[in-house]
Amino acid sequence: MTKPATSPTQQTGPPRAVSKRRMTPLRRLLYMITAPIIVGLIRLMWWTYRFEIRGDDELRELAARGKPMVLAFWHGDLFMMPWYLSRLTELGVRVTYLVSPSMDGEYAVKLLNVIGGRTVRGSATRSGTKAIRGLYRVIVKEHGSPVVAADGPKGPRHRCKKGAVVLGQLTDARIVPLAAAPRRAFRLRTWDHLPVPLPFTRVALEVGEAIEVPKDLTEEEVEVHRMRLEAEINELGGLATERVGFGRSV
Repeated sequence: MTKPATSPTQQTGPPRAVSKRRMTPLRRLLYMITAPIIVGLIRLMWWTYRFEIRGDDELRELAARGKPMVLAFWHGDLFMMPWYLSRLTELGVRVTYLVSPSMDGEYAVKLLNVIGGRTVRGSATRSGTKAIRGLYRVIVKEHGSPVVAADGPKGPRHRCKKGAVVLGQLTDARIVPLAAAPRRAFRLRTWDHLPVPLPFTRVALEVGEAIEVPKDLTEEEVEVHRMRLEAEINELGGLATERVGFGRSV
């Protein structure tokens, strides 16, 4: 009998340094004041976009049945995708974000609380296994649908890690690949080339077919599913880009 693979990530190099910053009353107050302002600006940007969604009939059916999902997309879509994920919460999907336990993570929690996302603390970089365990509990005990930046948190860009596949393997949750592309955008000089769409531009959203992962898989079979998910997200990204043009950047 084959042994299921359970390792979600591969770590290389020395462990990352732990931030020495601490949560102070002044910093907590600053977070509380600025988070709603930042979210307000993001929502204002979203309001100007012309979002075009395609292919989410199956996802809506799963949502109507109360089925948890693993929502997987590239890290570079993190500015655009929460708009769609916030719409899923209105359908009853318990969208859940994995947030780093760092100080930056504290601010992310404040932002997501305003947007309407549920959070679970954990670091895929420092302890991928612990993070997977946390998301496993979210799915099994809370029927939550975790959000997975499939190539995050530090890349390589558009190279799918196997965390989403392992979650699908350990639970009954199906993996739903997602992708987005803006017509015109400003791209940040980050490892993921994160695009921030310009106001009043078109944003195409593609939702792929849900992927069911068998429970008993060898390491080689996990790799096959990882490659399949990577190909699916890339294909959806290509379709989204075709719909809006070449995705001009400034």
